[in-house]
Amino acid sequence: MAAADGLILPNWNPLQTGVAFGTFVLNETTDYVAVLFRAPNTNAIERCFVNVSAISGGPTLEVSLQGVSSGVPDGTIKASGNAKKQYTATAAASWQTLDSSYTPTRGELLAYVVKLVSGTSATINSRIGGTTSFFPTGITFDNATSTKTLLTTPPVWGIASAGTDWVYGNPISSATSTNITTASIIESGAVFVAPSWATLQLVGVRIFYRMNASSTAEIRVYSGNGAADTTVAQSITVDSTELQATGSQGTASFFFPAVSISPSAGFRITSRTTAGTVVEFNNTVLNAEDLKAYGPWLGNAYRTRRTTGNWTDTTTVGVPFEPIFDDVTVSGGGGSVALPVARAI
Repeated sequence: MAAADGLILPNWNPLQTGVAFGTFVLNETTDYVAVLFRAPNTNAIERCFVNVSAISGGPTLEVSLQGVSSGVPDGTIKASGNAKKQYTATAAASWQTLDSSYTPTRGELLAYVVKLVSGTSATINSRIGGTTSFFPTGITFDNATSTKTLLTTPPVWGIASAGTDWVYGNPISSATSTNITTASIIESGAVFVAPSWATLQLVGVRIFYRMNASSTAEIRVYSGNGAADTTVAQSITVDSTELQATGSQGTASFFFPAVSISPSAGFRITSRTTAGTVVEFNNTVLNAEDLKAYGPWLGNAYRTRRTTGNWTDTTTVGVPFEPIFDDVTVSGGGGSVALPVARAI
């Protein structure tokens, strides 16, 4: 059963528009960085992610969960004032365990809030990327100028369970770009594991990267996620002359003949440089399970690379490769049904 449009199951959401963090300095106890969000489920929120880039004067920070009033945190901390954590900050990203967890209703409007409790200052990596605005909404408040600023790029933040069950947000600890060339790292991309309940027809990939002028690359698909699974299942060649612009990053969608992906099967999608330079963007998280923040089905996707021989995988680095599927055959109950999938991007 052929579908008219493709289904993209994102592993890095959203696609980043750059690698630089935007920062905000907390230097008064009434300053704050906040993110307004809707609770994605009814699981207890037990940890919060905070990314600090610099400190002065031994600051103590507080991260908390609050309600929302008129588009800003309402100042009332959930769990009877205990859904918070005060800690001595260091210049590092970290997960903080709240004094008491908070169990929301699905869709409940909440505020994640980071503020200065004592000390001189803490600089927060509050956002990343270029000029993409969306919800959840990032906010900074500077008391000295009484200025509330809505962030126009993806906020850097996160909430999670106590263990590895679920993570939500954008818990990036660092972001970099890497040159993929014929002289160094020749091939790089992402390794995925398909959901257990369906057979998928992989027909394309949406990538955020940069291809320099006079460059050529192969987009490749490999069946299997073992280190020695190096047999190409499908490939297409892309030349920089085909692109709208070279030398600047952007989003590209490439399609190729279908590759059938079985339930729970691993597969890789990569870009192999055959001439010139392709620039890949990488986002690092603290723990492998943090990549679950980027999609419930394919949130276990992570970076894979090789020059020759076997693959080297890095389970704490995500790359913006998003598979595009056509037909989905759902299995169960002794039978199966083929579903045409509508566009979901």
